[in-house]
Amino acid sequence: MPGILTITANTAIDYFLEVDHLVSGDNILAKNSTQFAAGKGVNVAKAVESLKYQVTTLGFVGNQSLPLFDVIESKYIKTDFTQVEGKTRSNITLADITQQQETHIRSQGFHVTSADCNRLTEKLGMCIRSGDIVVLSGSLPPGAPKNLYQTWISLCHDKQALVFLDTSGESLAEGLSSLPYLIKPNLKELEDLVGRNLTNENSIVTAAREINKLGVKSVVVSRGEQGIILVTDKVSLVANIEYSSKEMISTIGCGDALVAGLAVAMLRKNSLTEAIKSGVSCAVANLHTH
Repeated sequence: MPGILTITANTAIDYFLEVDHLVSGDNILAKNSTQFAAGKGVNVAKAVESLKYQVTTLGFVGNQSLPLFDVIESKYIKTDFTQVEGKTRSNITLADITQQQETHIRSQGFHVTSADCNRLTEKLGMCIRSGDIVVLSGSLPPGAPKNLYQTWISLCHDKQALVFLDTSGESLAEGLSSLPYLIKPNLKELEDLVGRNLTNENSIVTAAREINKLGVKSVVVSRGEQGIILVTDKVSLVANIEYSSKEMISTIGCGDALVAGLAVAMLRKNSLTEAIKSGVSCAVANLHTH
């Protein structure tokens, strides 16, 4: 039976600290703090788990950071990470409750070698089954070849699996040449991809359809509080987002939750309308969780 796989080439450890008021140069006691294994594909896997669907998550993890990633294995998540030398990078979020603002600090983690990439590619090849949905998410780590996503997408095609690609910049442009089934750029990433400003919904749909013509079946454009636009060569759907900012905890991982909802809906063979409802519901739910 087909399932969902996620791959996170550049995993992360997320630190979330909540403070009453962030003042530069002050000595501040955090009200709450959490630390957990993350990275975009890992976040997708956790969201799939919350919907009680099976998911396998692969990716590189620094061998000094492996214990944090081992604990995400569960009834619904199977982990099979590829260990590499060094530490996994850190993402620190400082949430200011008073000002309702988030400050993000990122560090650089491990480097990978060609041998590391070959090991993960071989592992992916062994895991994929016909009809699977394979989610490739996030940036590539230092040392990875620029065409790594191309390689993985081609491998998925050979195994008759559908690929969701959620990355940006050069990785997205390179990956497009192997024609993933779906991409999920935000508005800025789509503008970078087509090389022009997109100032309204019509211009966004037009740009997305240019990508459809290349052979990418679905383009899902996330626009933050303005909602989602899903575009195929035949239809375009706009989904608005309604939520209470007072109850919002964090925006981190909302795009990943969106992708998880879309993947589960596709596995259920839902309509496009139901798929976008599923994705948006997951994204909004993520706003209210750590």
